[in-house]
Formats: sequence, C-alpha cells, structure tokens
Amino acid sequence: MTIERKTVEKISSLAKIKLKDKETSELTNDLSQIMEWIDQLNQIDTKNTPPLTGVIQTNLYQREDLISEDKKLEEILKNSPETTESFFVVPRVVD
Repeated sequence: MTIERKTVEKISSLAKIKLKDKETSELTNDLSQIMEWIDQLNQIDTKNTPPLTGVIQTNLYQREDLISEDKKLEEILKNSPETTESFFVVPRVVD
C-alpha cells in the first residue's frame, strides 16, 4: 500500500501542521515504506504462535485468597482531625 501526497496533505491539514513541499514528499515516502513493512508483517502466519505477555516467561507468585478481619478502623480514623460514622470529614470544596 502506498500513501499518496494528497493523503499526507489531508492528514497535515487535519493535524493543523504546516509542511513544506520537501517535507511532504519525505513524509509520503516514509509513510509508504512503513505501510509496505506493515503489509509484510500481515503476510506472516501467526496462527500457531501464542501471544507474548513479556520478554521473560515466568509464572507469577499466587498467594491464597484469605479473608482477614483487621480491627484497625479506630487506629486509621485517629489520624483524622474530624470523623463522622467511621468516615473522614473533609472541608467542602464546591458550594
């Protein structure tokens, strides 16, 4: 797939970027080469290739999902200057 000069001019006007004639022709060539490279990548058969989640294949450590009931509410709320019904009270920002 090749990119035409008209397309580059349209994109530059939409992006509100002023390009000189030389810059427009350079961008036309560069974008055409990028699109050709993408076409080459699209031709590769990847049906049997698993998706890559990272460069190093490792298994993440998984811990047991245990419920713990910590009675730290009072300890946390004592740091606030003002509380109401187990909530922090903050100054009103919008009237």
